[in-house]
Amino acid sequence: MNRKLYSYQRWSSAVQKDGTTKDRQETAARAYAEHNGFDYVEIIDDGVSAFAGKNYKSGALGQFLDAVDNGFIAGNSLLYVESLDRLSRDQINNALMLFMGILGKGIEIYTGFDNKLYNDESLKNPFDLMQSILTFSRGHEESATKQKRTIDSARTLIAAHQKGEPVTIKGVGSHPWWVDGKTPKDEKVKTDSVLFPIAQKAVGLLLDGMSINHLVKYLNENYPLACNGKPWAVANVRKLKTNKAVYGRRDLTVNKVDYVLYDYFPPLMTEIQFLRMQRIQERNKYKGFVREDGKKNNINLLSGLGIFRCLHCGSTMVAWRGEKDDIRYKCEAGDKNGKCKIWSLPGELVEHALMEVVTIAYIRLTNKGDVEKEDYSVQVQDIKKAIEEVQTGIVNLTKMVERGIGKLESTYERIEALETQRENLIIELEVAERKAKLADDNSFEKLMFEFFNYSQWGVMQTVDHEYRHKLREIVQACVEDVRASKVDRKLTLSFTVKSLGEKITYTTGDKRYDYKVLRESVDAPKLANGNEVVQEHIDQYEAALDIGFSELLTTARGMLETVHYPDLDGRLFWPRK
Repeated sequence: MNRKLYSYQRWSSAVQKDGTTKDRQETAARAYAEHNGFDYVEIIDDGVSAFAGKNYKSGALGQFLDAVDNGFIAGNSLLYVESLDRLSRDQINNALMLFMGILGKGIEIYTGFDNKLYNDESLKNPFDLMQSILTFSRGHEESATKQKRTIDSARTLIAAHQKGEPVTIKGVGSHPWWVDGKTPKDEKVKTDSVLFPIAQKAVGLLLDGMSINHLVKYLNENYPLACNGKPWAVANVRKLKTNKAVYGRRDLTVNKVDYVLYDYFPPLMTEIQFLRMQRIQERNKYKGFVREDGKKNNINLLSGLGIFRCLHCGSTMVAWRGEKDDIRYKCEAGDKNGKCKIWSLPGELVEHALMEVVTIAYIRLTNKGDVEKEDYSVQVQDIKKAIEEVQTGIVNLTKMVERGIGKLESTYERIEALETQRENLIIELEVAERKAKLADDNSFEKLMFEFFNYSQWGVMQTVDHEYRHKLREIVQACVEDVRASKVDRKLTLSFTVKSLGEKITYTTGDKRYDYKVLRESVDAPKLANGNEVVQEHIDQYEAALDIGFSELLTTARGMLETVHYPDLDGRLFWPRK
């Protein structure tokens, strides 16, 4: 068996890879292996810097050395490198330890640049050691100089961006796949002519509720090999849901200082769309049983949003898969610790009533009910001003970190707190802007069309339909709190509607299988929890019924009927056990 030559090739940036670096290193190593009768093997660290030893700490070079230690690679193998600085550009003591460690394992090192062979005898040769020390020292100094130039350039460009000037910052961090990273440094980042339109389409599908796996399948079917000439990968597509670059923000670290650059990338969505998508993703992690047949799990409309609770004990109502492969909700406390009775109610009842309540909320919030119009322009401007002030605070604190002023840990905590404050203000702004739009009756038809597109009865009946993700978002925007109770085999549901100052309650009627819908102000006296007061709680709603609400409920049901909703089944309020 021929002796093996391992060609170690490394470059620290995509620019080097796209140039002659790869070809130059490979060609020389292959020629040497062929001339000397070695079996040729490649080891590649693509885009890995050797300045801080990343290549041997966690890269391919480190894996090679581990394989030698574990006996998977023969100790008499030859490691071919273009120059010793391909192995390390770390500080001289670390680089020399790596060099001596490789030779100590019995591996010979050949450098193609100067045709020099190093082996364990070189450790005894002061001239070989001196040459290696000089090479490593020169490599480290070159990298240190290059790093300083890169840091200085990045800081200058960051300052220019903060002043509103167009820049493209290279050499630190990376750009997402949908932009052109080769834009000149004095120009704003440009979009990739091929990938950006695809990313726009993909983002639209994500916002409509499509899952990552389905989106990957869609992209591979409609845009094959568009992503660097390869099939689309889940990791690349998932960045559209997790990378803040989608709304134009760039986070980067320069010389251990973290910077946040807003409006840096061409945006694919708004920041509020991104934040909403993140919160929905977090809240969609509801509890449920995984199917053994591999089918998708149910997508319920309430569990995981933090708003659905048991009226008896205040514990969370969680979703689970019923015997008929449907959704049911149960009190978590009764199932977990016995603090409440074990009881549940059908998801069909909960979600049908929920859609009626959401429809009422949409009608009322779009001024088709009894909510008076308001001028939200001042509120919108105040929130925008607050966001600008928070951003300025983040920039100023970052400059303090850069100059070494103050305690680093506490300063970063303040920056993080401001980031959270900014996100909350962005959400407040979106709500205020939505209310401002809703004040215009012309927007009513469009909003209602979008809502009913997602809330069709067919979607409600298909418990794993992707539109249900969008419905969860709508529910979150309209409903503040939901409570459920079960007394004497009778179910009650109470919904608190955001911004309307009222509760809407569904409860049993005077006769079996009858039910009624009542309304009260949220300012009504609060009742203690417990079965003994539930009926008293229900009785207070009786007096709150009014003709205006009855007409509003009839209007909502008529609208739902247009998307094929049947009458709400009163028998669901009267369970058999």
